[in-house]
Amino acid sequence: MYPDVRFPIPLDDVYNCYLSVIKNENANNIVVIGDSCGANMAVSLCMKLRDNAKPLPGAVILFSFWGDMSNSGSSYKENCHRDPFYGIPKRISYEDAKDKIHRITLYAQGEDLYNPYLSPCFGSFADFPKTILVCGSADLGQSDSFTAYEKLKSEGVETYLLDYENMFHDFQMLKFLPESRNVFKRIKDIIQP
Repeated sequence: MYPDVRFPIPLDDVYNCYLSVIKNENANNIVVIGDSCGANMAVSLCMKLRDNAKPLPGAVILFSFWGDMSNSGSSYKENCHRDPFYGIPKRISYEDAKDKIHRITLYAQGEDLYNPYLSPCFGSFADFPKTILVCGSADLGQSDSFTAYEKLKSEGVETYLLDYENMFHDFQMLKFLPESRNVFKRIKDIIQP
């Protein structure tokens, strides 16, 4: 998300784009995919579609879901020295680097960080399509994936959590990793049984 474009403009743009797509395509044939803040946008899109009685996609795939802009989950502290993408050097304490770890962007400036369209972990996942969450045990935001998974399950949504030991934020982007190849095979098996 561009820092000079503030919430909710990107969400509105994605929503309107999706509505244009489903004029010519059955929503059930669409799989919405996002990673990190893009995963946030994918979930926010589904919430907005549901709340406006619009057709939801057939499935949602979320890689390293950043679903809590308040970054209140336990993994932000537990994995701050383990995640090579968003972590901090071991010589710096979590307390000294909270502002860096709690990457509240200009995108959310002045907004309530508990607004479900901004931080979907605080919203309802009721009536969502099949949802796949992918994270790693070293991912700074792993707890966001866990929170979403538990909410999805409790609200009766078909959901899958693919949690990879010692993997970090967006590890699936590195095609040379065996875990990356494995995750795409598993996703294919879930989407196309």
